[in-house]
Order: sequence, then structure tokens, then C-alpha cells
Amino acid sequence: MKVYLSYKQLPELTKFTPRQRKIIWLNFVEERINARSSQRSSQFFGVAIVFGFLVGILIGALNSKSPEGGGLVGGIAGVALTLFATHLWLLHSLRRPLRDYIASDSFSLIPISKRTRIFLDPWKRHDT
Repeated sequence: MKVYLSYKQLPELTKFTPRQRKIIWLNFVEERINARSSQRSSQFFGVAIVFGFLVGILIGALNSKSPEGGGLVGGIAGVALTLFATHLWLLHSLRRPLRDYIASDSFSLIPISKRTRIFLDPWKRHDT
């Protein structure tokens, strides 16, 4: 199984230009937010960060001459590793819904929300 570090590397998006990839991804995320299907992932994400921080503190404190410094470094490293692992897991778990979105009737290469349009072109005026 190949590991993808960014949505830009996903095979579902390789036939599109870089700007189209960004529009598709932002539209997809916007649709997932509107459908409220990301609540479970958000709860998992929060629990994973706290767990990584606590495990990092414990390992750092037990394996260091100075428990306070080791705990601090371990906590930071635990959060960083947890963020990286969670990012990879979320990216991989969103491949099938992305495939379904591209095949659906709601698929669009036009930015569908004001937030997406602002993200793509922040210096332009977006009144509509």
C-alpha cells in the first residue's frame, strides 16, 4: 500500500490540473462539513492528540535524567507524531468518499462556497 502525504498525490486527482485539484478538494471538504459527516473524525482527532501528548510525556519522563525536560520534549514529540499519523489516516480514509464525490452529481470544478472562493483568491472582493 502506497502512503500519500498530501491530497495532491492521490490517484483520484491526478488527471486534474493543480488549481482544479485544489478546487475539488475544497469543494469536497465543504460538502463533508455541510453534511456533518466529520464530527466523528473530529472527536477521534482530539482524543488522539491528548493520548499522544500523555504517552509522550510518560515515555520522555521515564527515559530522561531530568523528568521535567524529558516530559516536555516527549509531550511535544508525541503530539507531532500523533498529528502526522492522524493526517495520514484521515487522508487515506477520505479516498473512497472523494471517489464517490467525483462520480456524484454534486461534483463541480467551480468553487461552490464563498469560503472556498476566498481561500483560492484572497485579494479579490467576494461580495456575492
